[in-house]
Amino acid sequence: MDLDTFLTTVYVMIDDYCKAEHMIWAKMSGPTPSLTISEVLSLVLLSRWNRFSSDRDFYRFAERHLRTAFPTLPNYSQFNRLMGASGNCLNRFNQFLLVSMQVQACVYEALDTMGCATRNSKRRGEGWLAGDS
Repeated sequence: MDLDTFLTTVYVMIDDYCKAEHMIWAKMSGPTPSLTISEVLSLVLLSRWNRFSSDRDFYRFAERHLRTAFPTLPNYSQFNRLMGASGNCLNRFNQFLLVSMQVQACVYEALDTMGCATRNSKRRGEGWLAGDS
């Protein structure tokens, strides 16, 4: 699947979901977001789909190749803040995809990983998670 088709398909799915769920940006300090939640989630999914080594690498790609699709793409620091602020919406959309695609009926699974705070290996005591006693 080529990039334009993938991005269009993902954006339409996400935008329909965000409209159905009435998702709007939560109150944030700083400038008003120049991208909608649908646009940010589409860019986040695209950044995880392709060969990008980091968020900064993806942002450089987006500036060069996606400016026509996202003319209001903000500077990198603002984009990074929007990506962080969209985390809960992304999790909700992922759950929606799992249910709508009937993933539980599939024979195979794909696992996604996310880092979590763990205990410093040099610290003494019980438990392995930060804050766990």
